[in-house]
Amino acid sequence: MKNQGIIIYGASRANNTELAYSMIIDYLHNNNSDETMNLIKKHVMSNTYPNFMKIGLEDEGRDISIDNTREIIRFLSQKPTLNGRRAVLIEDAEVMSRNAANSILKVVEEMPPDSIFLMTTTSLSTILPTIRSRCLKIYSKTQGPAVSEYNDAVEYVKSKLPEIDIEYVNQSIKFIESGCKNLTAFAKQNADIAEDFLEIMSAYYFYVASSKHDILAADKLLFLQELDYYLKNTSPDKQNTIIAACTGSTR
Repeated sequence: MKNQGIIIYGASRANNTELAYSMIIDYLHNNNSDETMNLIKKHVMSNTYPNFMKIGLEDEGRDISIDNTREIIRFLSQKPTLNGRRAVLIEDAEVMSRNAANSILKVVEEMPPDSIFLMTTTSLSTILPTIRSRCLKIYSKTQGPAVSEYNDAVEYVKSKLPEIDIEYVNQSIKFIESGCKNLTAFAKQNADIAEDFLEIMSAYYFYVASSKHDILAADKLLFLQELDYYLKNTSPDKQNTIIAACTGSTR
C-alpha cells in the first residue's frame, strides 16, 4: 500500500474503529511471526506501542485541537523508536478544529516512508474536501454486532444481506473463495443479478479485512464500492462488471 491518508467512515463508530485497528495491526506486523503479531496487537490496543500514536475524543474532550495534530507531525518527523513501520490514528476526525484539519492536510500530502495514517469518522461530509480528495476512503457498511462476534464469513454475510437468497449467498462465497474459477461462465449466468453479487462480495471482503487484519482485502473493498457506485449510476455491461469485480480491473 502506498503511503497516504486513509479515512474509514460509516454510521457505526465501533465498527469504524475495529476496521482501523485491524489495518494498523496488520501494517505494523508486516508478515512477522504470530508471536510478534500478538505482541503488537496487545500494545496497540492499549496505546503503548512506541511506533503507534492515537488521538481521539477522550484525549481532548470537546474537539481535536491543533496541539493534538502538532503532536502527530512531531511523531512522524522524528526517527522511529523501534525499527520498522509507524502508524497514526485519529478517531472521530469530524471533531477536528479547522486549524487542526489544515495542519493534517500537510501530513497527508507529505507522508514519510514506512508510515500509515488513518482517520475514522461517522460524518464524512464534515471532513475538509481537500483532505477527503487526498485520502483513500473506505466505507464500513455494517450494522448490528461487530465482525468479531461472527464465526465465519458466511455467517457474517448472511446476517448482513438477509434479503438475498441464502443458497445464492453460499454459492457466491464458494465461488469467491475458489479464486473465481470459471469466471466467464459465472459472470454470464449471474449478469442479471450483478448487484446482489457485488453486495455479497463487498460484505465478504469487509469481513476478511476486519477479522483477519488484511489490508489487501480493505483495498479490494474500496474497489468494489467504487464499482458498485458505477453500476448504480450508469448502464454498464453487467457481465463485465462481475468480471471486473473478480479481477480488480475495469479494463
